[in-house]
Amino acid sequence: MQNPRKVPDDALRAAREQLIRRGLLNGTQLTEIVSPDIEHSWRRSIGVEASARPEAFLFVNDFDPDGILIRAAKSVMDHWLESLNGMGISLFLSDQSGQIIARRLGDRAHGNRFDGANAAEGFSFSERSVGTNGLGTPIEGRQAVFVRGAEHFNEALAPLSCSGAPILHPVTRRVLGSISFACDTALDNPLMLAMALSLIHI
Repeated sequence: MQNPRKVPDDALRAAREQLIRRGLLNGTQLTEIVSPDIEHSWRRSIGVEASARPEAFLFVNDFDPDGILIRAAKSVMDHWLESLNGMGISLFLSDQSGQIIARRLGDRAHGNRFDGANAAEGFSFSERSVGTNGLGTPIEGRQAVFVRGAEHFNEALAPLSCSGAPILHPVTRRVLGSISFACDTALDNPLMLAMALSLIHI
């Protein structure tokens, strides 16, 4: 888990492109630009050839709207939504594949922003397909992560800041899915990471 830090988006894009251009095996270190968690995720994303193209999101839409995970998370998501009223922060729930299976919009006016980023039920946010993000990366890394602006691998997510955590089975520790708080980058708050951490065991 890392502490959120603010780096200009242009510097983040340049660092990511440098990593892609020089290759994963040349020893390039990005610790002055991004946290180790983000760098590791970028490397995983490059290694599996995740796409930075906004049109790369897959609409899978293969989930049970009355599934166990959704039912278990419903009251928690509703509670947080009420607590965050007026802050412009929304919540997203994914299954273990990274597919969004539920969302709660903290500000209806921001619904179009999330729709434009394909952040809606049925779309896949797996790290393998769209790279570093607040839902797929916690699944792969098995820990909470804060992803701000152009730290996202896919450009469609660059206007957003997201803090996400894996949802772990309390006994087996198996990853069941992930949950993420998301907002416009101008509205983000470092406390979002602590909020996500509190939901590892729903």
